[in-house]
Amino acid sequence: MANVLNVAKRIFEDQPEAKIVVHGITPRKDYPDSKSQELGHLWNRAQGINLQVRKFIKEHSSRIYYMNLGQVLTANRQLKGRTYLDASLIADGTNPTPKGMQKWGDLVKKKINPILHGFDMDKHRKQHKDDKKKENTEDAST
Repeated sequence: MANVLNVAKRIFEDQPEAKIVVHGITPRKDYPDSKSQELGHLWNRAQGINLQVRKFIKEHSSRIYYMNLGQVLTANRQLKGRTYLDASLIADGTNPTPKGMQKWGDLVKKKINPILHGFDMDKHRKQHKDDKKKENTEDAST
C-alpha cells in the first residue's frame, strides 16, 4: 500500500491535476504448476491487501480511484467456499489468456469511462487549493 501511495504522491507532485486509477491485485494460483485451478493462500492474502488499499483510498483521496476487476478471471463456481480460476481466461495460473485480457479489458473500459467523464476539474482544483491552505495553516501553528 505504501508503494502505491508513494507513486501517487510523485505523480501528483509533477501533475497535480492528474487522476489515478489503482487496480487491485488479480488472482493467481499459489503453485502455477498445480493442475488444480483452486485459488489458495495467495489469493486470500491479496484480497485482504485489496480491501485495505480500497478503504484507504476511499477515506483519504478524492483524486485516486480504486477498481478491482480480477474476479472476472475466476470461475463462476465455488466449492466449499473456495474460488477457482477460469482456465480459459488464465491458463498458466498467473497470466491472462487473450480471451481473459479481452474480457478484463472490456470491463476496465466500462468502469474507467465514468471516472474520466465524471471528473470535475474545477472542484478538484478548489479542493487542492483548500488542502494547501489547510497544510500551510497547520504548519504555521506548529
